[in-house]
Amino acid sequence: MTFVKTTLDDERGLAHKGLGLSMRHKGFAHKGVVYHTYQFKRCRKPHTPDVIIALTKRETMDKLFGDTFTLKGLSVTDRGLDPMRIYIDDVNWHTRPQDFRGSLKSYRQYLIQHEMGHCLGLDHDPIIHGQRCPVMYQQTRGTQNCIANPWFTKESGLRQKTKKTKRAKRTLKRTKRFISQ
Repeated sequence: MTFVKTTLDDERGLAHKGLGLSMRHKGFAHKGVVYHTYQFKRCRKPHTPDVIIALTKRETMDKLFGDTFTLKGLSVTDRGLDPMRIYIDDVNWHTRPQDFRGSLKSYRQYLIQHEMGHCLGLDHDPIIHGQRCPVMYQQTRGTQNCIANPWFTKESGLRQKTKKTKRAKRTLKRTKRFISQ
């Protein structure tokens, strides 16, 4: 999946923008906020990934997460697993969701940025009416009230906070290894 690597390494993406996080780690500072940049490397066995990204059939998604109505038809990041796992809903990957107002390529870029954001400890953001949607807003559910947006920007969520958990501290290491299946 070179698309995944290209998206993560894009100059507008997570690897270059830096996220303003509420935790102290090495990074650069601007106006009192410490920013962290990440490096994403695709790995193969025998290396152990931090994240596994898997294109997953809708039927499998329903079996895994069907009892949770709020997850139906969505891609899911499971931060509780080690390594973490991103399940990409294959229907949405091949055909953009009906209520997402943007191109399929833009949707895929958003999806990769959004789900990897969860792996870095980021939670969902509220909508910003009339502006670009924050990447951590659930754009799969629709972009009628904001402009579809796959990239972290100042107005769309560059300064996002993480929960101060042991898991979040572990995910803040600068290099993320991933396997896309």
